[in-house]
Amino acid sequence: MTLFSQHSRVWQTSLMIVVVVAVFSWLQSLPILADPDSFYHVKITIMNRDFGLLTDFPWTQNSLYKDAFIDHHFLYHVILTPFVSLMDPLIGIKVSALLFGSLSILAIIWLLKKETAPWPWLWLIVLITNSPLLFRLSLGKAPSLAIGAIFIAWYFIIRKKYLALFFWSWFFVWFYSVWPTIIIMIGVATIIEAIIDSYQTIKVSGATLKNFIKLMGRNFWSHKNKMVWLAGLSGLLAGIIINPYFPTNLIYLKQLFAMSVVGYYKFVGIGAEWYPWPLVELIEKISLPLLIWLLATLIMFFNIKKQTKLSWSSWLMTIIFFVYSIKARRQVEYLVPWSVISSAIIVRDSLKDFSIKAWWKNVHTWLPKPLQKKWCLIMLAVYLAIFLPIGLAKGLLTARDGLNNGFKLDYLQPASDWLQKNSQNGDIVFQTDWGTFPLLFYNNTHNYYLTGLDQTFMYEYNADQYQLWVDATTGKRPDIYDVAKYDFNAKWLLLEKRHAASLRYLNREPRAVKVYQDDEVIIYQL
Repeated sequence: MTLFSQHSRVWQTSLMIVVVVAVFSWLQSLPILADPDSFYHVKITIMNRDFGLLTDFPWTQNSLYKDAFIDHHFLYHVILTPFVSLMDPLIGIKVSALLFGSLSILAIIWLLKKETAPWPWLWLIVLITNSPLLFRLSLGKAPSLAIGAIFIAWYFIIRKKYLALFFWSWFFVWFYSVWPTIIIMIGVATIIEAIIDSYQTIKVSGATLKNFIKLMGRNFWSHKNKMVWLAGLSGLLAGIIINPYFPTNLIYLKQLFAMSVVGYYKFVGIGAEWYPWPLVELIEKISLPLLIWLLATLIMFFNIKKQTKLSWSSWLMTIIFFVYSIKARRQVEYLVPWSVISSAIIVRDSLKDFSIKAWWKNVHTWLPKPLQKKWCLIMLAVYLAIFLPIGLAKGLLTARDGLNNGFKLDYLQPASDWLQKNSQNGDIVFQTDWGTFPLLFYNNTHNYYLTGLDQTFMYEYNADQYQLWVDATTGKRPDIYDVAKYDFNAKWLLLEKRHAASLRYLNREPRAVKVYQDDEVIIYQL
């Protein structure tokens, strides 16, 4: 490598870093936190810093967390500590999201460069202009860093870095709850490797299908594949057992499995990210990376003999996460990177001994005669030159608009301050929306609440009480006062004004004493 090419690579990498950081800085410039969970993460980080590891959680009185709390983002909160300590905590988590989101994008580009994929700027532009991915990466939550971390794990798997994979898997269990993805990645990588190695063997020997299946089983359990499984699974197991929350974390593992498999959205009001994504809407949201991936897939089958284990395994991972994204829309945060990685590796493999004249000759024969004219190609180029930049800009603006539709940094702070000054320590506050819990918890740990973070925890704790709470807070029951006071033992009721039906019933209830009101909420003494 010449000195000039070294300097060129340094400048290119530096420019990529500047572009990515600039995009996430622009997205984080709003004085808003798009996800209420960010308030919870900040508060837990502060409490762990000031009082040591948090093991009891009485702040959700009607949730599994009351009796079996684990901080399943423990390592994320450790990493978050300097951000909430060196500056205003809520500004700190926004700065962390800026940094972590940038690192995740750069980790994907790093992986592609390590695998010598061409056109890094193309893949970077696709990533940083996709609105669902940008939105998820910009939230003050663990996914902002976990997305990049999962692809580093993929690198360790495909490069057979056993020791690194062991410790990275261990780290991931402590960091974030999507660690089962590592098992899926190991499974896909080893199965594809076994199939391709077996096919290459029988292609020479001419073995029967029966022998191929036997050979595939032998290749699947080859020494290298065994070591990958051993490193990954032992690391995950170590993360589960050698864990500050063991054995309580086993209860959460059961719940995590249920959340991944059971369609809770059919009977529990869970977060929007867990709801299915209509196929047409999903395709519209990821149209550019999906279109590129479909074109790459077409190229792949035209150049089937050139494809490597990596192109097949990344292609299969894209299929898996496409299906999973239909089931739970949050999975698009992995689908988009997988589609980009798959496209890049397919292009890399297909460009071996590539001749543009031969390629155009083949494609030319497939096109209808009117489209074979040069003016058609010119029109296509003009169309792309005009409308592609508009589409890319729309992705950025859509992500920013989504982030702007969140919570002001001081939302519910006045009401929380009033409760802290005028209530007894440990008084239960009946909240009419589970999404308000993180903000109330951040501003006021003096009081206890009913539920928050995830409604499946309230449902599993007591399904009957969950339904009672839902009916009372959605206007299906007029006796919200009695439900709050006698069924949930609440001393206070905090009502967001947008709950019109509950507000109407409480205004008719003479026993409900209105003691506080602002533009956002009303507090009643019960």
